[in-house]
Amino acid sequence: MRMRKLFAGLAAAATMLGGLALGVSTANADDTLAVTADELGQTQSIVLQGDAAQLKDHTFKAVLLGAYDGGEWTDASKETLASVSVRTETNVLAKVENALKTIEGVKDADDKFISPDIIEGEGTDAVTISGTAYNDYKASVYKDNPVAFIARYFLGYEATDSGNTDNRDTTSSLKSEHYAGLLRDLVEVLGDGDDTVGSVFEGVADATTEYAERGKATVTISGLTPGIYIIMDSSTGDVIEPSQDEPSKYTASIHMLVGTKLAGKDLEHQELGAVAVKNELIEVNKEILKAKGEYNEEPVNESDQNVGDVIDYKLSTKVPNTTGYETKCGTVDAEAECDGTNYLSYVLTLNDTLSKGLTLNDKVTDTDQSHTGIVVRVAKTDDPDPSDDDDWLTLAEDTDYLITISDVADTTGDYVGGTLLRVDLSKWINNTIVGKEKGNAYIGKEIRVDYSATLNSDAVIGVEGNPNKVDLTYSNKPDGDSTGTIPGPEPEVFTFDFGFQKVAASDNSNLSGAKFSIKALDGKYAGKYLTKNDKGEWVPTPATDSKAEGETPYEFSEIADSDGRFYFSGLAAGQYEVEETTAPTGYLQSVKPKTVVTITWTGQNTKPEPDGAYTVAFSKDGTWDLITPYLSGDSLSTDIVEGNTADRPLVNIKNAKNLTELPLTGGAGIALFVVVGLLLTGAAVMVYAKMRGTMKALRV
Repeated sequence: MRMRKLFAGLAAAATMLGGLALGVSTANADDTLAVTADELGQTQSIVLQGDAAQLKDHTFKAVLLGAYDGGEWTDASKETLASVSVRTETNVLAKVENALKTIEGVKDADDKFISPDIIEGEGTDAVTISGTAYNDYKASVYKDNPVAFIARYFLGYEATDSGNTDNRDTTSSLKSEHYAGLLRDLVEVLGDGDDTVGSVFEGVADATTEYAERGKATVTISGLTPGIYIIMDSSTGDVIEPSQDEPSKYTASIHMLVGTKLAGKDLEHQELGAVAVKNELIEVNKEILKAKGEYNEEPVNESDQNVGDVIDYKLSTKVPNTTGYETKCGTVDAEAECDGTNYLSYVLTLNDTLSKGLTLNDKVTDTDQSHTGIVVRVAKTDDPDPSDDDDWLTLAEDTDYLITISDVADTTGDYVGGTLLRVDLSKWINNTIVGKEKGNAYIGKEIRVDYSATLNSDAVIGVEGNPNKVDLTYSNKPDGDSTGTIPGPEPEVFTFDFGFQKVAASDNSNLSGAKFSIKALDGKYAGKYLTKNDKGEWVPTPATDSKAEGETPYEFSEIADSDGRFYFSGLAAGQYEVEETTAPTGYLQSVKPKTVVTITWTGQNTKPEPDGAYTVAFSKDGTWDLITPYLSGDSLSTDIVEGNTADRPLVNIKNAKNLTELPLTGGAGIALFVVVGLLLTGAAVMVYAKMRGTMKALRV
């Protein structure tokens, strides 16, 4: 039988599918242009390209599937190749043939499988063609050379002598279709398992080797026999430690098919020996959307709150490209839907951890049977409007995802006593994405989880804050069951306090028995007097028959200790009017101090992490100079940069037993002068009236 060779132009374009271009040698080829044995014997390299983060610490191996055994130069200059021929390696022939048995046959423009009458060769009329690539292969002239068949027909490249000089791939899927064409399926089957035996070469990524532009890198696998290789990422995929500002990781790459150069040269119309790495960028994010009753103009990762305030959170990630992952739900042919217990193919779980000071609001009402306070949606567009239901697919609990809520197991650290929320999206991913990647509109779209939490009475007061973290568990290796976990941002909620000491004006001795009210001058409760409910949360004072909510002062005495130290804790930044409503027994009830306390969050917007530093400033009493620094040398303004204000009071607030203990200078002195003057005037009036009455009596 006449021997036939496949002459292939191999392209390793920047996409995995730009793999091969084929040409059939002509009978009148110029022998002087044939590639020599010495040229065939020169070892070659394959260069993997990508972002530095894609390649850092990843290890790749190249397995030879078919070696070049001939070729032809374009002209005598030997600058480019017109064609090369390839033969399948004996030790992988069975593997490649078995892979073809699992793949759909090649179809023409009318969506029909290739039939014997359009396959070259003799004696194919009697072959019955079924819907598999293997049957097409056995009916072709390449029946003993499966790698040649893949190049010639499976990749869809037309012969160069048929006019397709730009080597266009006419049937396999493009990057925009998520690599999910026939070639993609074939390469994943070829790389699956341990029976891919061949000449194995390895290369470890060096992110310091940059190309084209900053942040890019290459991996070079050298010493290769010229030919066609399958490139596999043998790393776990869980190798990038992201910073909080850039929470992202790359999975292990899906397998790639690429041909080397021959004698260091490319085909006339295509570069050889280079391929772009195909690993998936995994991202997870967490933001505070709404705080103090208002939506933020932009999502933030820090907020200041009153104890009792509700904070709206958003978790997000992207629908992954699951190409290369087998569906394992139900039967081998993956027809059965995932039932919630058997969906090991692709794992995607959001793990959200709330510290003890945050109460998860997982239900809208206490009687709800499901977790109605947690809403899970998938975007239908690249730029969805959060408020437009038409832009989102709302998933159903149990049907599409599973929720578990448990106590944090940590015994040390910031999350002791906290709550762990898991949102397992694997069910929806495996039913909707795995095995259905080609043309799938959801791949790359946002997955969004919304819920709220209440800052409770266990909140950490002061600089340290109340953190809330998220991480994402995901499948990270296409041909295995391994998973990775990527940490996301850790937003923090801060709440503040201030304290003061009651003292006697005469000698600064501690006083007890005073009562104070507090009114918010700005923020969500602006203009309202505040009190605490039975949960320890700040709320406006209740309405009465004659006054509206927040109009009646509440007299605080229970927040003071036996030495007269008052602490108002769990407050957001802002201004508060603090007024003494009852003086200690034995002290002037007509002279009670009042001050405006300003809490300024100075650590806001501090990078790289949230910072709870703040300043507390007391105004002077408007009438009496009864507010002084707690420590000698201090001022009425104090910066809090570590710990919290409960370490000590910040100012003394004084009470006087009589007028002589009050200051006699400044505004207070004038006030005292006015009081004394009024008393003297009153006395004079009384004396004058008395005298007039006496003289009138004498005249009678």
